Amino acid sequence: MVKVRMLKVLLIPVILSLIFSLTIFNIMAQSEEPKVKINYECGTLDINARLNVNGFEPNSTVSWIVVSPKVESGFIFGYFDTNSTGGFNEFTHLSELEESNYSVQFFDDSNADGIPDEGKKMFTATMSPPIPCK
Repeated sequence: MVKVRMLKVLLIPVILSLIFSLTIFNIMAQSEEPKVKINYECGTLDINARLNVNGFEPNSTVSWIVVSPKVESGFIFGYFDTNSTGGFNEFTHLSELEESNYSVQFFDDSNADGIPDEGKKMFTATMSPPIPCK
């Protein structure tokens, strides 16, 4: 009987420590900033951008909006489904752009309604497409 009680007394701190460690690891993994890489190619009429994105909600949807620095509003937008790591690697066409530095806002949007999901990830990247594209 004494051995069982000692075993319980010894196991409780180990179990609590394990639970605490797993909780901290999960919080850190969720708080990591998404990674975004944008590459450009010249298309026939516009610029093609490859969006290589990772770190959002797995097997869900991420919306993106290109924000013009002149009018500070989004005028090119879309969404892509994410894979099991919360990423996607997709092409999109960027038309009607002037030479400037733009912001691209990415956010978890599980129902693709263009509104960021509450409590989920958002990330803003800068973009300077080559204009005119040669």
